[in-house]
Amino acid sequence: MEGKAESGGVAPADGESGAASEAQQGAQETTPGQTGQADKGGPRPAPSLFSGPWIWIAGLLWLWFIWSSKKQKKKQAERQQKLDSIQKGDKVVTIGRLHGKVVSANPETVTIKPDDKSGVTLTFDRVAVHEVNPKKKETADAAEGAGA
Repeated sequence: MEGKAESGGVAPADGESGAASEAQQGAQETTPGQTGQADKGGPRPAPSLFSGPWIWIAGLLWLWFIWSSKKQKKKQAERQQKLDSIQKGDKVVTIGRLHGKVVSANPETVTIKPDDKSGVTLTFDRVAVHEVNPKKKETADAAEGAGA
């Protein structure tokens, strides 16, 4: 074994043992992360669009979009329910911040009276109503409490 090293490397000189030459050869090798002879894999392939942080960012944006659209649909449904429930006698606020009491309501328009003393009535599209405060219904309990 003195003539050649097992790994096919340099033959040890006179007086060197085989173990010493193996130690020298091990010290000369590089790790795969370093540049040198051990990194012979060639050029790395281009990273895929679906690898790395981009897929996570896109996924989170998609989830946020779905969550916010459901929230918006819920608000629209609540608003539509309020607009559909407008009845005569309800107090409303328009998008122009005009306060008044509903005199009449049909499926597309609402007629409100801003002041009980004047004879002025204004007709608005139903979608122009911003806020609805239903009229206070007097219950039998309230009537009994007032009479006692």
